[in-house]
Amino acid sequence: MARSRRHVPIIGCAAAASEKLEKQAASRSLRRIVREKLRTVPEADVLPTKREVSDVWVMAKDGKVWAGPDARAEWMRK
Repeated sequence: MARSRRHVPIIGCAAAASEKLEKQAASRSLRRIVREKLRTVPEADVLPTKREVSDVWVMAKDGKVWAGPDARAEWMRK
């Protein structure tokens, strides 16, 4: 794989490798809340968004940072 490098070197700011499990849990709870609302009030106008259900400040990573040419993680492998 000669071309297996990050084309946009943006990496997460934390020791966690992924937020996959937290995102799955947030989506699961959002779907559950929407199902309950639609079951109780079928003509519900306003349904919650994922941001209203979960909090990004509680997740494992603290955002992303640009790992430019001067950064140590330059052109990391995927």
